[in-house]
Amino acid sequence: SPGEAPGIADGLLSAHIRYQGFQGNIRDTTRPIGLDPDAFGQLMASEPFAAWRAGGGVTVSGPLGSGALRRFYESLGQTYRGHLVARDAFLTGNDLLYLSEFVSDGDPDQLTTVQDTLSFFAEKYRDDAIFAQTVDEAVLRILRFKLRLYGGEFDPESVLQTVDLLEGIGQSNIALQVAREGATLLSPSVTELPNLIEGPPQIGDRMLFISDVRNYAQCSRCETFQDVGLTELEDTILALYGTRAAGQVGAWNSTSLSMADLSFFLGDAPPSVPSVPLLAPDDVERLMRPADWLIFVTLKEDPNIFGSNALRRLLDSRPDLVRNKRVVVFSMDVPYDLSATDISKIDLYYSLFGKTTSFVDVAARLLFQELSAPGSSPVSVPGVGYDLIEVTSPDPDQLISLSILGRGEEDEAAQGYAVGDIVELATGVIFDHNGNPVPDGTPVEFVLSYQGEATSSVLNSVTAGGSALISVTLDRLGVLMLEALSEPARFSELLQLNVQEGIVTVIIPTTAPTAAPTPSVTPEQETPTPESDSPGGAPPEQASPSIGLGELALAIPGVVVAAALGYALIAPEEPDRTRIGLMIVVGGLTGYNYVALGFPGSQVVIRSLGLYSGVAMAVVFASAASLIAYLGRRRSVE
Repeated sequence: SPGEAPGIADGLLSAHIRYQGFQGNIRDTTRPIGLDPDAFGQLMASEPFAAWRAGGGVTVSGPLGSGALRRFYESLGQTYRGHLVARDAFLTGNDLLYLSEFVSDGDPDQLTTVQDTLSFFAEKYRDDAIFAQTVDEAVLRILRFKLRLYGGEFDPESVLQTVDLLEGIGQSNIALQVAREGATLLSPSVTELPNLIEGPPQIGDRMLFISDVRNYAQCSRCETFQDVGLTELEDTILALYGTRAAGQVGAWNSTSLSMADLSFFLGDAPPSVPSVPLLAPDDVERLMRPADWLIFVTLKEDPNIFGSNALRRLLDSRPDLVRNKRVVVFSMDVPYDLSATDISKIDLYYSLFGKTTSFVDVAARLLFQELSAPGSSPVSVPGVGYDLIEVTSPDPDQLISLSILGRGEEDEAAQGYAVGDIVELATGVIFDHNGNPVPDGTPVEFVLSYQGEATSSVLNSVTAGGSALISVTLDRLGVLMLEALSEPARFSELLQLNVQEGIVTVIIPTTAPTAAPTPSVTPEQETPTPESDSPGGAPPEQASPSIGLGELALAIPGVVVAAALGYALIAPEEPDRTRIGLMIVVGGLTGYNYVALGFPGSQVVIRSLGLYSGVAMAVVFASAASLIAYLGRRRSVE
């Protein structure tokens, strides 16, 4: 429960995603999870969420004014009405509602929508007893949460935080570790990177930093703040690699602009009161043309924010300004605003998914190749062909391992399994394209078949923790073969169980479909060899040699050649030629079938001649047929 340990979260934010995996097949999607009472309720009813929720966990909605949510309502043919969106989010199960960018269609500003929503909630609280009860439960949960945070009492001295404590947010070692592990290289691929970028900026290189600077304020009287400062990345780089540090770059070759400056330079009309001071277009061009490196720090595009689309505008309308320059983009927000055409004009495209000081520090170290980017994007990025459903599906190049659970090796060797026992069969961890375990609920098919039978049965399961498990009843004698597949991964180790009188034994180690398979399953009980005198059972029969398509491919030309010779040499008359030729063909095929069907003596021929056994017997029988035809014709002539 929340409060029992530092590692247990006090609250959860429900993002506006269409979650997969809680309503059956992992490929089925929900409505946005924060607006879907059924999916959200099913999520909260599963462990460990149920225990966490019962212990006082608080849920927070995603930003209710986000563009994704607006597009969702538009797809339903509905206008965006803030008070109804807030009601839906609250009734879904969110205790706290995040009213960011919360403006109804037709309202002049956010304040109007918030006031209308509060009035709507107050009226509904008075008129709807069930709604009032839901509000009371949410408020009680929030108050208990606050009491737990502050030692059971509301003391202003313990509740109000000092400025010094607030300034330390995002600068801890944990925040830096999160930023490092989440850094993702979107373009180019890791293998292409050394060929495209020879190295980091050098002391003689001119660097121009262009950042998406946005001013925010919590209220009309509150001080403004910025997600990313105008010179924040430049200052970080100079502190780490400048002349007073590593000496790799110089401050005289570094300059910073805002995305608003760039947008103004490209001809976009600025607002009447710009949120940041703007440089003259001539000054922007004077800084851009001689630059060796153009380094962008971007946030999510917003049509209401001047300059948020400046990077796309630059790549589309002024490609001459990025030609022969190193263009590096650090996306500190969502990475899917750029198209494939835009990304093709960028040398390095990173996504960091965060805006605090730690993420800016990681961006600086990535630029100077002090760090690599080990992360994988948690969202689809169409511009680089990165589809989340595809990359989280099983990697088709892997080999799925199989094992039998439930008994130790000593127990298995001592008593084996009785026919009728239930065997638990498990896969190893199944990995996705990123090398991570596949999501819980990924379908897995276990294919069961008995040796010598053409039919097979399929048992379905789903993964938990990356692996899947089924129970198999050993109901009859024979060699049971077990495989597993999880589309598009179709290869697994082959596990074969020899169900004998009273016991079942693994007789063939797990094999891989490679040129040099490595056994990975230890036999539960050794199968006696043909020379064994063990009284525990008769030794298994050695597999009889046989022939296949390769031998047939050699036999047919041999029969054809023999028939052609007989056709041409034995009978000069046309009717006799046809009859004798067919007789030779029948004789040759009879010889091939003699060894193919395993008639007496055929095994000796196969062991002696191997691949040529079929053609040898075909030629012998064809020659015999030719001789019979020749003797018969000679006798008829006499």
